[in-house]
Amino acid sequence: MKISELSDTSKDFLCDFKIAAMVGTSLADGNLSEEEIGMVNHIIDNDRDYIDSNHPAYDISSKLRKRVMSNDKYFEQLPSAHAMVERLNPILDSLDEEESNQYAWWVMLGCNMVATMDGKRDMSESVYIVDLFRNLGWDYSQAMDEIRDKPVE
Repeated sequence: MKISELSDTSKDFLCDFKIAAMVGTSLADGNLSEEEIGMVNHIIDNDRDYIDSNHPAYDISSKLRKRVMSNDKYFEQLPSAHAMVERLNPILDSLDEEESNQYAWWVMLGCNMVATMDGKRDMSESVYIVDLFRNLGWDYSQAMDEIRDKPVE
């Protein structure tokens, strides 16, 4: 199945997971910095502009801003990304492997942008990201090493 074929509820959940993962990355070092939350908001506002219309997450990127703008307390109401894993796995299992992997990369890159907002990625942020993705059955520790020192564009 393709992401575009998922129900609106499942697409909304994929949006929520990406945001929860990015906010969790910011919180991983014990500090929810204004700069990192600014990056989360920037990603929410501009994600659609950065991915091709044929990217599997394009539908989700279109919904991100609407989801956040629909409620002033949106961030406060989200559960942690780790708490969402059990519900997320069946959605991802229903997707084609390529679609699932492209979604995973999209989320991981957002988390990395938040983590490197201050010019470096703290070890606790790296551990958070790798642990989260490992709980989803993805091992992106090598990918994290590869993008460790790449500047945020």
